[in-house]
Amino acid sequence: MTETYFTVLPFIIVEKEFRFHGFDVWPDNKENWKKYTNTPRPASLLNIYVDRKGKKIANKTIVTSKKGFNADKLKLLIATLFYIPSKRHFFTITAESFYYETYINKPQKGRSANHTRVDKFVWSLVASLGFKLFQTYEANIMKFDLREIEIDEFKKLRQLFNNSRAENVIKSLPFYFRTQYRNLFLFPEIEDIQNFCTAFEIFFKVDEPNDIGKTVANKLFSFFSLADERERKALRDWFIELYRIRSLYTHGKEINPNLLMYKKLRHIDIAKQVYCECVNKYLKPRRGSGRKILNSDKSLLINLFTSQDIYKDLVSMLTKGRKTTDTRKNSLEFLLGCNNEDLAKLWILFYHFVLYVNKKAVILENKKRIKSAMQTILSVLEYFVDQYNTEEFRNKYYIEVLDLVKELPLRAKDDSELDVAYQFLKNPMVKYNEIIGDLDDFKNVKFREEIKFRELLDISMFSHVYEELYHVYKGWTI
Repeated sequence: MTETYFTVLPFIIVEKEFRFHGFDVWPDNKENWKKYTNTPRPASLLNIYVDRKGKKIANKTIVTSKKGFNADKLKLLIATLFYIPSKRHFFTITAESFYYETYINKPQKGRSANHTRVDKFVWSLVASLGFKLFQTYEANIMKFDLREIEIDEFKKLRQLFNNSRAENVIKSLPFYFRTQYRNLFLFPEIEDIQNFCTAFEIFFKVDEPNDIGKTVANKLFSFFSLADERERKALRDWFIELYRIRSLYTHGKEINPNLLMYKKLRHIDIAKQVYCECVNKYLKPRRGSGRKILNSDKSLLINLFTSQDIYKDLVSMLTKGRKTTDTRKNSLEFLLGCNNEDLAKLWILFYHFVLYVNKKAVILENKKRIKSAMQTILSVLEYFVDQYNTEEFRNKYYIEVLDLVKELPLRAKDDSELDVAYQFLKNPMVKYNEIIGDLDDFKNVKFREEIKFRELLDISMFSHVYEELYHVYKGWTI
């Protein structure tokens, strides 16, 4: 049976075709047009899609279905395809990248052929000759990695797609998708709040018209088996405020921009993490009493409300020499001059930042400052090398680890050198074990107790702090 409709995702690249519950998703090439539509590739139409420089986009994705056109099912498909990469790459994937258009596959002959475009108000002819559709600033041309469709979450989404018992999960995804548009003027934050509230209500099958915020919060507590009242209160207070703002908006009240923030975080950032935690748990259910999300496993929702302050305090401590002629030197001198109280404070900040801060909750306000903080860490490591990597110390104390530190670009100035340092530090103990050798021998090594910064003479902790700062700097949430 010839497929009569096709959908174009101009900014998404798939390397290989795959099926998803009645839909065929495939790369745009002549062979696939013949295989899936039994028609020639409509080059004149597909050439209307161009990048920001006006160059035609070569690798597009096409979606077809032998079951005919169903706008609701297509909407669910796009939102489902969007979910996995969006939650794995928090800062980089926008809904604009998954822009799509649907056409009736009845092209006319000739160079100026028109195609019938499925429109909200009228199905209109689109003249492909001389018409261009440019990639917007908000859309990125991105590859839909085939590894995405092999992971367990994606396989589970496939299983749930037409499962009536799970339709609440799938049907909530398009409302989440609508919150991920980057264009603030077409998709303002207050409407994102409205869509998130709708997504939660659908996900938890909320039918009660009253106290919806409390109802959703209580369902979340049950879903995650949250028993600690502190944990419950933190989320309940936020949910109630979120739904209060939604109610104000839907009843035509003016929304003060300050209402869009909650404890120095945007409501939409909190909502995204709570929603994604819900979907992730559904896709990967745990045995027993369920996953406790508010503990110290780096995906904590409770730390949404404290992480920004910890991050800012840490960066502030590491950049005390900022805005001076020699930022590194002055920041290092500040650290070397720390009294025991300040040193303890810095160590606590290190510990909290590595173990407890929710990196998705960190708002990066100044990239230059976080870069300075990373450079300060490298300066401290350089100081260790200069002061202690000598024969005098080598004969008496274990300092061989500093031989490895010397491999680092300790005076890194540009991003490429910071990248090299990250690659080295992200898994330092693997390298250290090459020197340490047998663990029994390592236990007998003496350390110099008098060395200043002895509490910080833990290359592993410095490595972890650098790694986490690097993730924030790059916009990752690994």
